[in-house]
Amino acid sequence: MFRRLFLASLLLTASHSAASAAIPACPALSDVSTPPHCLATEHGWFYAGSESEAAAYAEYARIVSIEFARTFARPAPFGAVVAIDSNQLLPESTKAALKQQGAHWLLAWLDTEYMRKEVEKQVRKQFKQQNPGMAPAKLNALARDFAQRSADRSDLLRHEIGHSVLKAAYWPQEAFVTDDAHYGSSAPDWLDEAAAIAMEGPKDTESRRILFVQMAAGDLYHAPLKPLDQFLGMQHPRKSDAGLPAAMRSSKNNITVGIGNLDDNAALVRMIGYYAQVRGWVDFLSDSAKPGVLGSIAESLAGGNDFEQWLSQHAAEYGLATSLPALQSQWAAWVRKGQAPGKSAPES
Repeated sequence: MFRRLFLASLLLTASHSAASAAIPACPALSDVSTPPHCLATEHGWFYAGSESEAAAYAEYARIVSIEFARTFARPAPFGAVVAIDSNQLLPESTKAALKQQGAHWLLAWLDTEYMRKEVEKQVRKQFKQQNPGMAPAKLNALARDFAQRSADRSDLLRHEIGHSVLKAAYWPQEAFVTDDAHYGSSAPDWLDEAAAIAMEGPKDTESRRILFVQMAAGDLYHAPLKPLDQFLGMQHPRKSDAGLPAAMRSSKNNITVGIGNLDDNAALVRMIGYYAQVRGWVDFLSDSAKPGVLGSIAESLAGGNDFEQWLSQHAAEYGLATSLPALQSQWAAWVRKGQAPGKSAPES
């Protein structure tokens, strides 16, 4: 008995050592101001200004890996997150080096402290414009408080990793390419956004579901629920809505902070409505179809088919209607039953 336990212990130790050895060390990034800390895990390399931030990046990537595999029935590729402290894109040589070393996707992510300072600066400027008589001490305190409350970007990071992982998994030839012709990848914008929204945590998931219910009831002014033939073919508002600020319609990592009444900005309402309808659509597919439906759709579309071809060829396997008009009826019935908030949020 002792020999069997001892042998099992040796095997477990050997297995753990092999698994640890299989994780490649973080490559040195010689052509950028490399963040001083990097954590290598089975999901990727995570470069940040502190050990705790690198560990947070790694944890969000781990959660995304679980959610992506559950949602798309395909493993999430190995990638990298690199913290940067400016609005500039990473050099092409950095992308090439990480790709050569084994990363299948790369996300340049604004450093938390840099982000906090930039948000505080923009908020202070806008508060001053809107309240010219406000005392400087109060102005500074409000700006600091706003920036501090904006510091938690965990849902946003999971969202952005979702975009990167989808592209690497189904359109790998585009994973290290910035293409202004598309919002994310060559995927339809709804699918690209679905991959990101499905990765979000409870806070953003719940807020989008609440907005979706308002849209379905006709209560979200400027953002009515769109029929599927429009929704599935439309461009992302950040690519198509001229009412949005130019910085919001850019593919770069611009930091744009706006303070005002949401009701006064129809374009912004349309944009958040688009995200909310994508959330509702993801929930509909999760409630109504067999697991892996989004993976099947992505694989078919990456292979050159359009969505209606996928419907006719594969929808029945997943319990969905096989034509767009019939799917619209199935979707409308689901919306009428008020099932939009039905699924629990992903792991936090």
